[in-house]
Parts: sequence; C-alpha cells; structure tokens
Amino acid sequence: MSTVNGERPRLERARQVALPVVAFAAALFLAWFTNHRQLWETWLLWPYLGFWAATVVWVVACASVGHAALRLLPELRLRFRERLLFDFATGVLIFAAGLFVVGVAHGLGTPFYFIYPVVLGAVGFAFSWRDARRAWRHLRGARRRANLRPSLIHAAATVLGTLALAVIYLSIMTPDNAAFDARSYHLPIAEHFAAGGRIGPFPEGWFAGALPHLASWLYTWPFTLRSVKLFGHVELAAHLEFALFVATVFSAPLLVEALCPGRRARSAWAVFFLFPGLFLYDSSLGLAADHVLAFWAAPVALAVMRFAQRPSSRARGVLAGLMLAGAALTKYQAIYLLVPAGLVIAFIVARELWRARRAVERAQTTRATFSGAGALVIAMVVATAPHWLANVVWHGNPVYPMARNLFPTHPLVPGWAGTELDHQFELTGTLGHKLSEAAGAVFAFSFVVHDWAPFHGDLPVFGFLFTLTLPVLLFVRGAGRARVLAVAVMLGVFIWFWTYHEDRYLQALLPWMVATTSSAFLLAWNTSGAFTNLATRVGLAALVAVQLMWGNDVPWLPTHSMLHDVPAMRTMRVLSSTFRGDFHSRFSFDTGFEPLDRTLPRNAYVLLHEEYLRLGLNRRAIQDSLRLQAGIDYRQLARPDRIHDMLKSLGATHLVWGGASVNREIPISGELAFWGYALRYGEDQRFAGSFTVAKIPERRPPAREPGRVLWVACGEAREVSLPDVDLLVVGKPVTAPVQPDPAAILPNAEFIVAESRCRNRLTPQMLAPFVEAPRWGDYSLWVRRL
Repeated sequence: MSTVNGERPRLERARQVALPVVAFAAALFLAWFTNHRQLWETWLLWPYLGFWAATVVWVVACASVGHAALRLLPELRLRFRERLLFDFATGVLIFAAGLFVVGVAHGLGTPFYFIYPVVLGAVGFAFSWRDARRAWRHLRGARRRANLRPSLIHAAATVLGTLALAVIYLSIMTPDNAAFDARSYHLPIAEHFAAGGRIGPFPEGWFAGALPHLASWLYTWPFTLRSVKLFGHVELAAHLEFALFVATVFSAPLLVEALCPGRRARSAWAVFFLFPGLFLYDSSLGLAADHVLAFWAAPVALAVMRFAQRPSSRARGVLAGLMLAGAALTKYQAIYLLVPAGLVIAFIVARELWRARRAVERAQTTRATFSGAGALVIAMVVATAPHWLANVVWHGNPVYPMARNLFPTHPLVPGWAGTELDHQFELTGTLGHKLSEAAGAVFAFSFVVHDWAPFHGDLPVFGFLFTLTLPVLLFVRGAGRARVLAVAVMLGVFIWFWTYHEDRYLQALLPWMVATTSSAFLLAWNTSGAFTNLATRVGLAALVAVQLMWGNDVPWLPTHSMLHDVPAMRTMRVLSSTFRGDFHSRFSFDTGFEPLDRTLPRNAYVLLHEEYLRLGLNRRAIQDSLRLQAGIDYRQLARPDRIHDMLKSLGATHLVWGGASVNREIPISGELAFWGYALRYGEDQRFAGSFTVAKIPERRPPAREPGRVLWVACGEAREVSLPDVDLLVVGKPVTAPVQPDPAAILPNAEFIVAESRCRNRLTPQMLAPFVEAPRWGDYSLWVRRL
C-alpha cells in the first residue's frame, strides 16, 4: 500500500514533465516536417507579422505617451474605456506633431524609424506603468463581477461585425488597394519627406502639400525605413490606417452609452457595417485621410459632451481642444465636425454667462466659464500650429493658397487663376436654390449617388439607416442627447453638400451617424407596452434585414478605380502565392516609377512634368501643373534662362517627363517654352521605362526670347508669336495672315504646332531640323534643334 502511495506522486511529477516535453517535441517535429515541404522563409506570414508587430508597437507607444500626457490633467476623471480612447487619440496627435518637429529639424531617417516609437513608449511607460497595472487589476475584477448574459443579438452582431472586419482587412493586404488620392499626394508627401530626411515647404507652392496632413505625417514613419521596398512602406501605412479604423469602430459603444446614460451598447460597433459604402471604392480604406478624420469624430463628440457638463473645467477644455485639433490637422473636411462642435461650445458658454447674471458670485462664475473656454481655444490653437504656423512661415498665409487677398501669399505667380475642383460636386444657381438643394440633401443624401459615374453608376450604396431612424428619435424617450448629435450630423451633411458633396467625404460623419442610429435602435427596442414593444422590435429587425439584403453584395462590386477588381479577391490570389512558388512578384508594387528609382541618383530633386501620380519615385519632387501649384508659369518665364533660374532656385536637379499632355493643365505656349528648355538644354537625356530623364544643365542657357511658331491646321498655316498659339487653340482670332503652304514659313519657325490629324502636311525633310516633343491634347509639337 505504501509502495502504491509512493508511486503516485512520482507518476504525477513525471506526467507534469512529460506533457510539455511531448507538446514541444510535436511542435519541433511539425516545424521540421513543414520546413522540408515548404521552406519557412518563403511563407507569406512573416512580412505581415512584421507589419502587425510594428503596428502594435505604434499603438502602444501612442497609448502610453497619450496616457502620460493626460496625467497632467488629473481633473478629467474619465471612465476606464473612455480614458483608453482619449489616451490613444492624444498619443496619435503627439506622435504626428512630434514627427513634424523632428522632420523640420532634418531628423528623419532609418534610425528615426526605430528610435522614435521606442522613445515615446519609454516616456509614456515611465509615467504610466503603475496606472497600467492598476487598470489591469480593475479590468480583471470588472470582468469577474460582470453579469453579461449572452444574447442572440450580441452574438449575431459579433459574427457579422467580425466577418466585415475580415473583409476590410483582406482589402488592405494588397498595396494595389491604395486609392488615387493616396497615390497622388497622401503617400507621395510621406515619401517626399522621408526621401529628403526632412519636412519643409514645397517650394513650387504645390497646393496639396500645404493642406492639413496629419495622415501623411503618420505615413511618413513607415517610409523612413529606407531599406524596405515600396510594398512594405505602403502596407505598413495601410496597417496604421486599419488600426485607426478599428479604434473608430470600437469607440461607437462609448459614444452610444454617453448618449443613452445607464444603458449598455456592446453591439453598437457592428452598426458601422450596416453602412456598406465604406466597403466600396473610394469610401473604403485606401490610405487617403477620410478614415483618419473619422477616427476623431467620437473623441470630439465625447470631449465636447464632457466639457458641456463642466464648462468651467480647464482640463476638460484642454481635452476638447486637443480632440478638435486632431480633426483640424487631418484635412479641411474637418469643418463637418468642427462647425457643429463649435456651435455647441458657443451655446454652452453663452448659457453659462446667462446663468451668471443672477449668480451671487457673478464675476467668479464668468471667470470660470471663460477659463474653461479659453483653455479649449488655446489648446486647439497651439496643437494646430504645425499646420497654420508652418504655412505662415513658408508661404506667408496660414491657409495657403486660399485667402490670397488677405495675406502676403508666396509663391504666387501674377494672374494665377487658383485651384479648381470638379464642378460635378459643386452647387450652382441662385442663393435660394442652393439653400433649398442643400437642405433637401440633408434628408435625401443616402438615396442619391454623389460619386464619379464610372464607379458604381446610379446605385446608392452609402446606407439608409441614419435617415430612416431619424423619426424614431422623435418618438422614443430619453433621446435628448442623441437628437442633438443627429442635428449635428445634419448640419455636417448640409456643409458637405454645400462645399463639395462627394460621398467619400461623408466617412468623417459616419461615426456620429452610427451612434445616433444605434441610440435609436437601443431606445426603441425597449419601448413600454407589450404589443408596442413586440411590433417595434419586428419593425426594427425588418429594417435591418432589408438594409443587409440591399448591401450584402456591395463589398464584392468590382469597381475599384485603381484595380478594376475587388481588393479582397486580389488578396486571395496573393495568399496562394506560396503554393504557386511566386516568391518575388507578390511583394512588388510597381507604380510605373521603378525604372526612375533605379536611374536617378539618391539625392535627386526631380521636376516631374505634368504628372499627377508620383508614388514610387522615392525622391523629392516638384510639380509644375498650373492647377496644382502657384509658383511656376512657363508662359511668363518664356526664356530658357528664366526657366533655368527658376528651377535651380527651387533646388531641382533633374527633369522627368512622360507621354502626351492629356490633361493640358499647362497652356500650349507654356509647354513650348518648357520643351524649348528641356529638349535643347537638358543633359544626359535617357529613357527610364515610360519616362525620359534629363539633368538640369550646370551652365545657364542664353538669355534669348522665344522665336516664332509655325501653326499648321488642315486648311491653313500661320506664323504667330508664342502667346498667339493659346488664342488659336481656343478659336480666337489673331492678326497673323494665313499661308497655304507651311514650307514658306518654316525657315522662320522655332516651334511647330500642328493639329495631329493634319501633321501629314509636314514632310520628314521639313521636320529634320526639329525634335518632336510629347503631344498636347490633339496637337503635335516640335522644337528646333540648337
């Protein structure tokens, strides 16, 4: 008996040792076996683990430094989950502003990529680790105490919401998902900063470079890791955007619970995906700034609500100011959030001042009110300084190039017409007509498509539930706060429609729409009266079901403008690349600039002639389209020496041009002036893919006025001056006489402009002294050789 009793402890100890040994042995065997079948280093898993590891480091660094910063405001006394959201939002603002400051100090580079998040995380950890331990104990205790019975609605919302997040993540797993605007300026700005190792002005006055760019500052961090190719840069930036989107989604329950005090809203986050427009180009995650702006919507609303409860609190004023600043630094469409929030703040201050009239301590109450509001304004002004102050220093104008009559704006060529937006999304007509149309759109916007026709035609995909649940808010009890937020949304929609009503810009308001819709569902679900309650629930379930049925195929519409496919389906092909042995091309993201990247010196500063897209150039670049910048006008420069002096003053070292000028954003006279400089004086001209590269000459070209132009149409030929060519193009009369034979004018011509359909009037012998330039629309151009 003793032997048996003695053996049992030994067997138990042996079992405790054997179990982990067997488990580890099985894992080692499986690793050995699978590595022989498919080498581990070829697995697609590793780069995406790297993206997630970097993203987690970034999230932790932002959350910890944000928490440390908010410790300076001990009066806040926020709920645990709200504190997490505000910690992260404040940390994102600090990360972006700090990167801007380091960039201005020429501190961007590969060491920065590794050091910066570690330093921020270390600073935050030094002040936050005790709070983190206490929060962890609190969270564990709250979970043990919680008595949350599972419900069918919560389970269904979790399943559907998780599937929707998976579809969105599949979409961002390929860099081809990057939207047009992301490729034309959001990501190229980050690439430009990283390539130069610094943040500074765009000397040509590139309008896109002077916009608020918190998103591009965040995207700059991945691009500073110079050893990684474009695929890695874009994918890590996409994972940062996805992390912000996840935070946006899971902030919805916080906002709903603030709108409906005393109620739990665990499933509210899934309501996001009842607005299927966010799955579809170009409202989806595509590395633009719309979803980065949407991230700030819930923090702005929550911070303003907290300020409304205690407007005399400086801490709450500072918090609201920081959240408003985060939105303002992201893009100008933040006005959809800032105007409603500003009106609420103004009402709160006015209300407190009105109440102070009868207060015994009137002066003290007034001072306290202005103290909180003043803290809010000061915090917002200081936090947004990286945008407006930089524009003042670099361009003399805080909102460059707008408000040019109010500020000493530079660069600004005389007579610059200004930027132009597509008139498809602008209101026309009388003031009364505009007001009527915008007011109607507040209720009809979700039923009408406001997007580019080639995308998804006349199919409304945004989602209808916000509009259709507005009447619900009128009848349910306890919806006062939700009604205020609904009015704020409608004001935001009014501003959206009045300014530039493209559907994707509504993503900034989507978190508020989700919160008001969720509040309507939550309050209506538990109405009094057995029959009313049952009928209401059936009606709400039917409403959700119809929306799901209508929008279930939206994520799979092959309308992506850059892919002409479904991004998630493209990712599916990438996921099978290991089996197919496609180990190299799966990590390539060729935007057409790879040959230039291989050809240009690392320190090249490129004049990119009439190109919208520049992602992948991997160099600092200058734009010259008159619609996009205000510092270069080849028509006014005209002479090659002036063009040379201008480009050298901007720091340009190389010229790059592609094919025909399809968009014709530089007038034809300006094109001739440019080609007269580039084709004659550009050194070491060579082809790089579909582009031509030339070095800007060391020697200054001679100071000579441009010569005459031979204009060739099908029935006429004229000898005109350079400015007269622009008149002929638009059909205006010129004084030059008509000649039937272009050969008679040819000896005097420095340039030739011929309608492409009539170029057969010019023989090869006649064109021998000329070099052909890229076409300008329907016109062929030539420049006489030196």
